[in-house]
Amino acid sequence: MAETQHARRGEIGAASTAERRLTECQVHNLLRNERRRAVLRLLTGSSEPTVAVRDLAERIAAEETGTDPPPRETRQSVYISLIQTHMPTLADAGVVEYDDQAKTATETAAVGQLAPYTEELSADGPSTDTRQERSILAPALAVILASWLLSAGAVLSVPPFGAVSPIVWLLCGVVGVAALAAYDRL
Repeated sequence: MAETQHARRGEIGAASTAERRLTECQVHNLLRNERRRAVLRLLTGSSEPTVAVRDLAERIAAEETGTDPPPRETRQSVYISLIQTHMPTLADAGVVEYDDQAKTATETAAVGQLAPYTEELSADGPSTDTRQERSILAPALAVILASWLLSAGAVLSVPPFGAVSPIVWLLCGVVGVAALAAYDRL
């Protein structure tokens, strides 16, 4: 009876998710666990439409231990957690069709809703979102270094930097870093 309930829940979840969007809370709940992220990554990267949970467990255990083949105990532990917890959770959300009797999983179209939240799930490879690609670390360090050098020049009265108070140069640095941080949040 429990086996058919999981299969039904997966079918119901898949049908209802095709009609509705996952909430941000649901997305974060799905992606907060490393094994669920690994399942989704492996399913989206698979050339086969349906993958055996045993194969998923083998690959996840190998990733977790760094050994291939992974130890039997680890493989079993991953397999049990997948069939008891993670596959039903993914099926309930409708991102995976899980056949509890055959112990197989197939990604659904709803898995595409997760792609904006993680590059690993994107079928097109790494995201091209410029916000993810840009970094303010180097410019911020440059602004800080410049403000320190200008402040040192002012303290040592090196022309023309000595004409301006060192505090003004430091404030310029703080404003510069704040501007970079505001730009990064756009």
